[in-house]
Amino acid sequence: MKLKYPSLDSLNKKFGLDYWSNRINNWEDFPSINGSINASLTAEFAKFQRSLVTEYLGWQAKIVRQYSKPGQFVTQNFDVDWWGHSYGIQTEVDHFAAAKTLDIAGIDIYHPTQDKLTGAEVSFGDDVTRSMKAGQNYLVMETEAQGFPEWVPYPPVTCTYTYISGIELLSGDSAGQNTKIELEPWGMKIIEESVKE
Repeated sequence: MKLKYPSLDSLNKKFGLDYWSNRINNWEDFPSINGSINASLTAEFAKFQRSLVTEYLGWQAKIVRQYSKPGQFVTQNFDVDWWGHSYGIQTEVDHFAAAKTLDIAGIDIYHPTQDKLTGAEVSFGDDVTRSMKAGQNYLVMETEAQGFPEWVPYPPVTCTYTYISGIELLSGDSAGQNTKIELEPWGMKIIEESVKE
């Protein structure tokens, strides 16, 4: 904050701290962000924390590149938010800034299974990850194949979603935009494919 706002007057004005006992007169008196009622100040601190994640990942990637062989790439598995399964944007990491430090983006997608399966979680994770590197291919690094009993998919579902992720990865579009599929109790079949030129 000192680097971004060298003047406490500008900081107080920018974050609306010039009232009651909120004004900061010395950097040593900077208040804790925990439980702060000032959403702007809290958001600025959260942005700073996300930048630390990006900086740390970039530092690690630089070290790995010093020891990697030609043809090897640097990646890591991002995760999206957790709602009992992977979905939504994780607020602790700026995925798009952090992905710039990598060669290939990777994602962990733990989606609902069995009767709770919608496909939205897989498509969302795929689309966000592809967007991290401006449409480049990406890796699905973790997904459930076992674990909790309610996570174990019905037999054809794992193959179906692996295939759908593959379609999205290769086409650069959500499954169904360039490829029409038909889901059946024992799996899926391609009805029509259009190839990008």
